Amino acid sequence: MGNRGRGACLDGLEGNANIVTATPLPIEHQFTTTPDGFVRLVGRLTAFASNTIMALIENGASLGSRQLDVGNSGRNDKESLMGSRQTSATTRSVLSWPTGLTVHDRGRASPGYTLLTPFGSPIVYLLDAGGEVLHMWFVSTGPAQRMTVHAKYVGGGHILFAPGHGGEGWTREESPAGDWLYEMDWHGNVVWSYAPGGPPEDPHGLRSILGWDPRYKPWGPHHDFQRLPNGNTILLCGEALTDADISDHELRSDYFLEVAPDGTPVWVWHSDQHYGEFGFGEEARRLIRQAPGLHMGLGLGDYLHTNTLEVLPDTPLGRRDPRFRATNILSCQRNTNTIFVVDRESSRVVWTWGREELVGPHHQTMLDDSHILVYDNGGLAGYPRRARPYTRLVELDPESGKIVWTYRDHHRSFYHQRFFSMSWGTAQRLPNGNTFSLDANLGRLFEVTPDGEIVWEYVNGFLGSVVRGGGQKIDNGIYRAYRLPYDSVPDFSRDFDFRSDEPPKESTLLSQPRFDY
Repeated sequence: MGNRGRGACLDGLEGNANIVTATPLPIEHQFTTTPDGFVRLVGRLTAFASNTIMALIENGASLGSRQLDVGNSGRNDKESLMGSRQTSATTRSVLSWPTGLTVHDRGRASPGYTLLTPFGSPIVYLLDAGGEVLHMWFVSTGPAQRMTVHAKYVGGGHILFAPGHGGEGWTREESPAGDWLYEMDWHGNVVWSYAPGGPPEDPHGLRSILGWDPRYKPWGPHHDFQRLPNGNTILLCGEALTDADISDHELRSDYFLEVAPDGTPVWVWHSDQHYGEFGFGEEARRLIRQAPGLHMGLGLGDYLHTNTLEVLPDTPLGRRDPRFRATNILSCQRNTNTIFVVDRESSRVVWTWGREELVGPHHQTMLDDSHILVYDNGGLAGYPRRARPYTRLVELDPESGKIVWTYRDHHRSFYHQRFFSMSWGTAQRLPNGNTFSLDANLGRLFEVTPDGEIVWEYVNGFLGSVVRGGGQKIDNGIYRAYRLPYDSVPDFSRDFDFRSDEPPKESTLLSQPRFDY
């Protein structure tokens, strides 16, 4: 028995495993249900989920599985996969919506591929404009690094990803010992990685160069990273510290770290050292001191929650205003409703914006015309708290401080939830002037015109397994996704043929010891 093409899926399979999944299997496959309750697939690597089992299969061999707690024991329907994660008063789950490509206006949509990393998934997918899966990278790496939520394409068929980010992957004790960032080629081979190599009091091993303070206890990378034109890589990282000038509570602070191709750290910037440059008023300082981050529903001590970094490109504004010159760093803090610029030479915060306009932003990028595009989540954030029950995309003129374009909602007949993602998100301006974004928490990717019309839309049916509320949950959310030009990706037609019997190239990560979920 086999299925092939977009939309092929295992759905409502009866048997010991009770498989219920909306995950498309875009490859030739055969499956059987064994007495031990596993589903064995003959074919290439894939992943699937059920209301009882999350499993990885390669050529009929189980790579690992684990019982899942989705809060609906004994149910064998799509809603059981989502547990209590509902989207409307009618209790419809996202998996009751159409999945895959739902809108495609070929004349107005920007051509290109889409890089998609389902939240909690061990697989990074490359889609074509028609929603077909053209390529997959298997990125799960071990017990403490068993999934990723964010991958970036760096050219030549290569991706960068931080394993174990978000959830249970990193702990203060584990992070100095494990790889913080991987680069993987088109065939799944790890060609580069970075991990700190020094002792806890000097994890990056260059205290004399970076001036590392022993009070900093690194948590590992989180949220974002970027490969630079000179081959260096910059990471957004977290650390634990105490600073009585900020709060009496232990803080989860953030730092930027740049490393050379050989792993040598060359630059570091610590948020806490520049706390006074963010322009917080007396009331904000009082609230941060009392309960840093707690009122946003995040862990105590997460006073900033930095979530994005971007090394600024060369723009007309940067040539006339040194605050925005190339190589400075544009970043974003969810908990303070702030986007800001760090001057690379002085390390000072030279520009801030948003505390009266944004609520919980998660992504920003500098455009070619020197405007800044921001994914403005909404929800609850700020000191003092500000609330907004919807997400929007905003385009800002940083010279005037004025918003020049906004996108909010577009009703879909099957999609009754307004555009509202409390966390995560992508905002990307495309070559044709459209904007690529997503309803991140609900796994809906879309492309919207300047006039606010959706001309491309894709609903994620690939499921990930994450830890929420103390238990294992199934999720179809997407932290970030990216549209890629066709000419940036290798000719996939020369890769393995899905219809052949040729075994896939073994990933260097898959050659590591097997693990249980």
